[in-house]
Amino acid sequence: MNLPENPNLPLFVYGLFKPGQLGYHRIEPLVQSTRNATAEGKLLERDGVPILAEDPHSQVNGYLLKFDEEEAESAYEKVVSIEPEKQYRWVTRSVSLENGTETANILLGRNPTRGTTELSSFDWSGERDPLFTDALDVVEEVIASETGFDWEDKKPFFRLQMAYLLLWSSIERYISLRYGLRGPRGDQSIRQKLMKMAEEPGFQGGLESIDLTDRPRTQITRADRPQDDEKLDPDNPQGSIDYYYQVRSNLSHRGKTAPVDFDILQHSLNELYEIFRNHVLPRAFDSRS
Repeated sequence: MNLPENPNLPLFVYGLFKPGQLGYHRIEPLVQSTRNATAEGKLLERDGVPILAEDPHSQVNGYLLKFDEEEAESAYEKVVSIEPEKQYRWVTRSVSLENGTETANILLGRNPTRGTTELSSFDWSGERDPLFTDALDVVEEVIASETGFDWEDKKPFFRLQMAYLLLWSSIERYISLRYGLRGPRGDQSIRQKLMKMAEEPGFQGGLESIDLTDRPRTQITRADRPQDDEKLDPDNPQGSIDYYYQVRSNLSHRGKTAPVDFDILQHSLNELYEIFRNHVLPRAFDSRS
């Protein structure tokens, strides 16, 4: 995606790059000032991402971000590195402030009538994403109803597997919003994004809070490469992410070790849920993170 024609203009943001949203950390060091603002248009959502459509009869709430003059181009480069060109195009519009108006660059949605849903709110927040709310409630319900392993009844085992996969769906949604929505050519791999999440204070703090004293199997073998192991270690966040991801990858490889696998999965689900919901998300949706 190209930069706007005039990167010296301020940026009106209404979605991922608002203060307190998942993309703001990418540009925060380059922001000189933020002001509440509104822009003419209608707020839509496509694939869980906000889209601004032209509508002279409606207003959308957001922020006007001013960048340091020497950093403006770098700031816009960070914006276009995460926003997909197929979704957006640059326009220049007048936005309303408390004490007047100002001209700003805005990302307007492409083909806004295709595959979109109109939002009832004038203010979008990623915190309300169903994968960060309802989905995690379902995971919590499964955790609360956990029982031990039973050879005669495999349903609890399958419920744990479903909950773990759902938790990973939430995590993958998170890293896509935080570290890039662009298409295959411009995208990073899932693992690259996970490694970035492992560097976050929220993940590291959550990992350090986990008690591994009686934890079974903090080291597991890769099902696809039996010569390689992944280790859960609070002092190695990136290795620990690999461990939790490998537990997911091993789900379909069950045999006589099912009771041990059940324990590993049960602990991994409890731990990763705690880390993600109670540490990663709260820190990420804080404009100071």
